[in-house]
Amino acid sequence: TPVKQFRAQPIPDDMFDHALGVPEKAPAAITDAKTPNIRKCKRKADDIVEAQAKRVALENAEEHGMTPPRNTVVQPFDLQTDARGAVKVEQWKQKLAAQEEADRKAKEFHARSSKTVYEAPFVPEPSHRGPIVPDDVRLNSDVRAEKRQEFDAMLGEKELENAEEQYRRKIEDEERDREERERLRASMVPKAQPVRHYRPVSVRPSERPLTKPTSPSFSDRITVKYQRGRTPQRT
Repeated sequence: TPVKQFRAQPIPDDMFDHALGVPEKAPAAITDAKTPNIRKCKRKADDIVEAQAKRVALENAEEHGMTPPRNTVVQPFDLQTDARGAVKVEQWKQKLAAQEEADRKAKEFHARSSKTVYEAPFVPEPSHRGPIVPDDVRLNSDVRAEKRQEFDAMLGEKELENAEEQYRRKIEDEERDREERERLRASMVPKAQPVRHYRPVSVRPSERPLTKPTSPSFSDRITVKYQRGRTPQRT
């Protein structure tokens, strides 16, 4: 079968100017957001209900020959708290104004007048007393220093005495140890002991008869068995 040859189709020129096959979408209108006036609607409904109630009341009054009621005139309240509050506010304003005025005056610079320019200079008066003779002053610091020196000297003497006592005890301990070693050393030297002489012992023959050996009798049963099996000897 013959092979089908592929041939490219030319691109339409209108495609570069605008989109083909898809219509343009019209822009939607923008929603104007408004807050619902619920309170106003409710007020209108209340006014309508009140007007209807007045009309019904007026008709009922005319039917029964009664005078229609008059509307209540609202008058403002005259409370003492408002008057006291106004007085307190006025006092607070006056106090605040006075404090601001005092702060402003305190920040202002006030130079003091120089009195030395107009006053006469100071002239010292001569003294009518005699010359001052200093006394021999003994300070407590000098007294404490002398007592401290005496105390340090006493401590030095005590320390010297303690040192001498310790040295003397050391010498005595060493001498005692030396004597103990010499005594122990002398006691360890071997020495010959003399032969002791005891009282002479005289051996005499015994007057008691000789002991005859006899077998021990530990049990009667063994003795009877032994005697039964033993042949009697003739003497």
